[in-house]
Amino acid sequence: MELSIIIVTWNSREDIERCIDSVFTHTKNINFEVIVVDNASSDDTPDYLGQLAEQNKIVCIPSQENLGFARGNNKGLQQARGDYILFLNPDTYLEDNALVELLTEYKKHPSLGILAPQLHNPDGTIQRSCRSLPTLLDQMIILFKLHNIFKLKKYFMLDFDHTSRRSVGQVMGAAMLMSKKVLASVGEFDSSFKRNFEEVDLCARVHHHEYTIVFTPETHVVHAKGASFKQVGLITKQRYWNHDVIRYFRKRGQHKEVMILRMLQFPALAIAAIVQTLIWLRIPGFKRLKNSEL
Repeated sequence: MELSIIIVTWNSREDIERCIDSVFTHTKNINFEVIVVDNASSDDTPDYLGQLAEQNKIVCIPSQENLGFARGNNKGLQQARGDYILFLNPDTYLEDNALVELLTEYKKHPSLGILAPQLHNPDGTIQRSCRSLPTLLDQMIILFKLHNIFKLKKYFMLDFDHTSRRSVGQVMGAAMLMSKKVLASVGEFDSSFKRNFEEVDLCARVHHHEYTIVFTPETHVVHAKGASFKQVGLITKQRYWNHDVIRYFRKRGQHKEVMILRMLQFPALAIAAIVQTLIWLRIPGFKRLKNSEL
């Protein structure tokens, strides 16, 4: 088996159908398998996936609980037979022969850890999907929702137009290609993260093992950003984010940063509660923040 495509889904029936259809339509000349982990969906996703599994089109792994992104992908990895692994979000879909091009490119470079395609919004515009690795200062600014004022040019790589190939600190987990050999070296996703920093932590470990992370615009994947996470409330998102950012810095032995972030998590939750209240009250200018990144 050359390629295993792992998709973790939750209550995203329309998205996952479009995603899987696009994989089979646009992936030619590769021996591949599709592994879908269903995180206890309550819509008709399980029925749809069950039908595909009965037809031997996919490997379906149903879960009785929502495992989240990291645990779900790790569960898919346990059954993956491919020499290469593509982690793909259910709210993505392929155009052209994207995976053949991506896999061909990956095989050319032995030092590659992760190869990530250019992501497009559904309207065809380019989605910003690369960042530098986190520092305390940029995460403090994000913690207090000030990143729209202080633009964090370096962290968000605002000087990079996403139209050229380059090595980067981290890439969005919506579409990431890795080899099983690299995964054996750096380890699977850390399931102690709740909803954030799973791919950031993985990228940091890829760098630590002296592999490179490369963004390539020569192939693209369409990404309807954050479909599942939009179902989660703002306060809950903030709580998850607080936990995960602290976990990220603690893993790297940055104890001073952890102490500062612990002190700031309760003020950040208070701000999230205020913003959520303003959203509920439909105060002008706040409704657009409902599904913003924390």
